[in-house]
Amino acid sequence: MWDTPVEHQTVDHQPLQPLTNQQERIWARYEPDPNTRGYPFTNIGNRFMAAVLFAPAAMAGKTWSQIASAMQDPSSPIARDVIGAANYFTAAICQVTGNRPASVCSAPFIKNLQGRL
Repeated sequence: MWDTPVEHQTVDHQPLQPLTNQQERIWARYEPDPNTRGYPFTNIGNRFMAAVLFAPAAMAGKTWSQIASAMQDPSSPIARDVIGAANYFTAAICQVTGNRPASVCSAPFIKNLQGRL
């Protein structure tokens, strides 16, 4: 199972950390063409995979501070996209961990999202 985070490339697409053979096989299973593999690539318990959960268009042209400020307003498009993606990741992690921790996994919106995975 791929349970070790890897920063495979820099923001400029330069090599950073190499993948192990096992990590390469898992990635190739979900995205067979190495020329079109996308970032970020997230594998959760080898049961769920996410390459992109939202289009980053709302962040285009924004500075880090503008994005951080938008995250303070839950009604902003940026916050809605990021929080929504985080909730899907949380639901997938809850599925893989047998709904642990219960304090997080028992939230109604997480349970609802688990039904959509």
